[in-house]
Amino acid sequence: MQEAVVYDKWLSSMGGGEVVACYMARMLKDLGFNVTFVSGKKVSKLEINNKLGINLDDITFIEIWNDEVRLKEVVQGKDLFINTTFMDYSCGYAKRNIYYTHFPTEAYTSFKGMIFNNYLLPLVSNFIKPQEFTLGPRSTTIINGRYSFLLDKANEIGFSYLKKGKKYIVKFIIFIDKFYKKGLEDLKINISDSDIIKKTVKIMHNCNTVKFQFVIRPKRSTAFLRILLSNNLNNTYLLFPKILPGWLPNIIYKIVYERIYSRLRAGLFINVKERLKSYDLIFANSSFTKLWVKKYWNRDAQILYPPVKLLLNSQVRLAKNNQICSVGRFFMRGHGKKQEIMIRAFKLFYDAGFKSWSLHLVGGVGNEPGSLHFLNTLIKKSEGYPIHFHVNASRKVVEKILSTSKIYWHATGYGENERKDPIKFEHFGIAPIEAISAGCIPLLYKGGGLKELIPLLGYTENNLYTTIPELVKKTKILAPITMDHDEENRLSQKLKFNFSQSAFISKFLSHIN
Repeated sequence: MQEAVVYDKWLSSMGGGEVVACYMARMLKDLGFNVTFVSGKKVSKLEINNKLGINLDDITFIEIWNDEVRLKEVVQGKDLFINTTFMDYSCGYAKRNIYYTHFPTEAYTSFKGMIFNNYLLPLVSNFIKPQEFTLGPRSTTIINGRYSFLLDKANEIGFSYLKKGKKYIVKFIIFIDKFYKKGLEDLKINISDSDIIKKTVKIMHNCNTVKFQFVIRPKRSTAFLRILLSNNLNNTYLLFPKILPGWLPNIIYKIVYERIYSRLRAGLFINVKERLKSYDLIFANSSFTKLWVKKYWNRDAQILYPPVKLLLNSQVRLAKNNQICSVGRFFMRGHGKKQEIMIRAFKLFYDAGFKSWSLHLVGGVGNEPGSLHFLNTLIKKSEGYPIHFHVNASRKVVEKILSTSKIYWHATGYGENERKDPIKFEHFGIAPIEAISAGCIPLLYKGGGLKELIPLLGYTENNLYTTIPELVKKTKILAPITMDHDEENRLSQKLKFNFSQSAFISKFLSHIN
C-alpha cells in the first residue's frame, strides 16, 4: 500500500484551508493510500467531523509544531507528501511532493526584503521565541490587566526555534481562584524535551498567584510546557508565558515581541524559492492566487479549486428569513474578514427602515489575545442592533444559518490595496460558495478571488460592491428577492461542475497522473 502525508499546521483554526487539507486526506484514503495527517495542534476527529463535516476516523494523526527535523522524519521515504499549510515552506522529502497554496508570500528578492528575511528575522529569532497553545485553553478573562487563560485539565504550550544546549528562562504566572496548599500539590508542571537546570517558585497569598521561573537547556528545537490540573483545581488561570535569554530586558522583549511575533509564529524559512524546488507540482486555489505565485515565486501553478460541501440537496430547503449572514474567522491580521465593515453597513441598512432584518456573523476564534479583543470590540459595536454572533459554531449550526438566510455578505479586502497587499484579500472564498449553494444571494467585495467566483456562477457586477453605501443600496434592492427553483437548478449545475468534491478529485487526479 502506498503511503501519503498531508500537512496542515493550522488545522485547529478550522478555516477554508483546513477544509482542503481534510478533503485531501479523505480522498487519498479512499484511493487506497495509507494516510498520515500532520497538524501543529491536536484536534479531535469528532471536532473535525462536527465542524467541517469530514470523517477522518480511519486516518492517523501526528502533532508537530515548528520542528522541520521531525517533519522530515515523518515524510522521508513516503510515496506522496502534500503541504497545504499557509506560509509554511518546509521542504518535501517524499518520492513525490505537492504544494497546495492558498496564497503565496513574497520570496523577498529585493535588497530590503532580503535583509529582513535572511538576516534581521533570523537575528531576532535568537531572542524572541514564539509560543503557541498546542493543547488546552479556549476560555479567557482579564486578571490584573492581562489576558489570562482558563486552564483545562491538560494544557500544553510549545516554544519554537530554540537552540539545543543553550540556556533559556521560562516565566509564567498561575492564578488560582480558590487558593489552598493541597491545590498547589495537585498542580503538575513540567517542560518536555529539555533539561531543567533551575526551578524557582514564588507564592503570593495576597493575590492568589504563583510565579514560576525555569532555567532550561532544550534537547530539540521545540520544547513544551505542560500543565496538568487535578479534579480539585477549578478556575485556575495561566497568565501568558514567555521564554527568553536571561540577558534580555523585559521592556525590549515586549516591544520587539509585539512587532515580530506573528511572522515568527508562521515559520522561519530562508530561501523560499530554493525550498519550493523540492516540490514537483504547485496547486493554486484560484486564478488570483496563481497570478501571485508567478509574480512572487516565478513558478507556474495549476488551478485546483477547493472542494466545497454544497448544500443544494443536503437537506430539505428551509424557509428563508429576513436575515443576512457572513462566515469567517474573527481575527484582524492577514486577510481578516472585516466584520467591522459589515456591522457598519448593517446599522445603516437597519436604520433605513429594514427593522425586520438581522445580521448573523459566524466564525471561529482562537485563544490569542488580539483575536479575542477584536471579537469583544465587535460585540460592543453591535449593541442595540439585531446582530448575532455564532462563535466556534458546529457545522450543523453553520448550515442552518446559511439555509435560512436570504443574503450573504463578504467583505474581506475592503479598504485594502490589492497591488500592494494582495494577501489581505480573499484568495478564493469557500464560505460564499457554500452560502450560494444554500440559496443565499451573494453580495461580495470586488477584490481578490471573489471577483473570480461571480462570472463562474453566472452572476454579474450587481453582486459586487466597493463601498459601504453601495453595499447598503444593493442590499435594499435584493431584500425582496428570493432565489426561485429555476435559479437553483441553474446554479446547481455550475456549482457541481466547478466546486464539487467529485470535480476536485477528477481534476486532482488528472494533474498528478
